[in-house]
Amino acid sequence: MLKNLSYEWSRKQTFGTVPSPTVPEILEQQAHIPSSGPQESKALRLARYLKEFVGLRSTTVRDVDKYETVLWFADMPQVSDCQSSAWNDTFESGAPWLEVRKQRFTRLTQRDDVDVVEHYEAVPYRFTTLGPRLAATGPYLIAQSRAWHRENAEFFEYRGGRLLSLVFPEFTPDLEGRLKEVLATGGASAARFVADVLAGYRGTPATHELYKLIVEAVPDGDPVLGAVEVALISTGLVSGEFGMVEAYQRKKAEFQPWLSDSRPRVKAYAETHDRMLERMIAAEQRRSEEDLEARKRQYGDGTGQAGDPTAG
Repeated sequence: MLKNLSYEWSRKQTFGTVPSPTVPEILEQQAHIPSSGPQESKALRLARYLKEFVGLRSTTVRDVDKYETVLWFADMPQVSDCQSSAWNDTFESGAPWLEVRKQRFTRLTQRDDVDVVEHYEAVPYRFTTLGPRLAATGPYLIAQSRAWHRENAEFFEYRGGRLLSLVFPEFTPDLEGRLKEVLATGGASAARFVADVLAGYRGTPATHELYKLIVEAVPDGDPVLGAVEVALISTGLVSGEFGMVEAYQRKKAEFQPWLSDSRPRVKAYAETHDRMLERMIAAEQRRSEEDLEARKRQYGDGTGQAGDPTAG
């Protein structure tokens, strides 16, 4: 049984101090070596020299403690993509002793290839006359968007989700009610669908009630909660030296009703999120003050006098 067999993941090279022979010297030496076979060509002798030269520049490491990384055979993962004949009694002469398969990625189906590559059309930046017509088909449009999400949820936020935010630029009570119905009957997959739709509204206060329902519906650690957090801190365009500070302060003010929510899961999430916002505001305040002071020292304070760069 093979034990403690290590694999060399990196090879250390040692360079000697003795000058290595040059190509002409090696070729000249080999020219005087008698050969029992046919006369070697210059190309073959050059190849032989290169092989020997590489051997002079490297040493064989015989102590496993000198390797940067060692993987013992006993620690090899015995999974479907990593197989060895030594792990069973079916070894056949000439068969691979160790076989490791590369990770496989799911290819697009033929339909996806056609839709995405050959006939891809981006969602328009805005609608003019078509928007109101699509809005009139609200229930059908939401149902169809739900079907698209089931088929391919990966980029739905930028496709179907964006389409809905263009058709319904304002998050109305009617749209909120329809999404609540989906959330109440669809389980975990519906929570991700609703979160992807809400992403187009950048965490505006009108969407907060639905976000609370999502927080209450999904378990701790669910990836959907990450999408909720991103939306709730989304600021959009900011300006001014303390633009991010002011934007996060507005977000914190909008978020305060969460702290008094009667649902335990929502309140616990709110307390954690509120503390995170406080840290973000403090960090942005320090960064903004440091950047402002650095600019004053380099370019002046507006009075025509630059600051002393050596001042403490």
